[in-house]
Amino acid sequence: MANECSTATLLQLLDAAYQRRTGRTLGAELCPEIAQSEGVEASHAWIHQRAPFGLLAHNGQDDPRFIYANASALRIFEYSREEFMRLPSRLSAADEQQPERQRILDEVRTRGIAYGYAGIRIARSGRLFQVHDGVIWEVEDEHGERLGQAALIRASPS
Repeated sequence: MANECSTATLLQLLDAAYQRRTGRTLGAELCPEIAQSEGVEASHAWIHQRAPFGLLAHNGQDDPRFIYANASALRIFEYSREEFMRLPSRLSAADEQQPERQRILDEVRTRGIAYGYAGIRIARSGRLFQVHDGVIWEVEDEHGERLGQAALIRASPS
């Protein structure tokens, strides 16, 4: 279902789920000046196209695939949008990082959100990089049906 959503709809769903868990919209949290002066659509456009951090989401399948990535996430992971949307999200982490990745995803599934996530991830080229100060949260549609999980990440060289 989420794979069929437009970028604007996905951003609205990610934002609504984030707000349910934090009490703040992504725009108010990440680009308050734009959100306040230009509104939600402008803040979503900034997050999607110009944000210096990665925002990505995967679906709720047993082996989830990415359903959303902003421009920064695509640069960080070194994929085109088309390639990234076909990628199982487990391939974003090296083999030795899989147990910790799964642990945090399971925690988010139980608690709804996790703050301060950090870990090593792998780009398409094989380059390893550190993600830090991450927030991962559950994403549902407007009817409360689970769609998957979203992550807000900041990256630095490993």
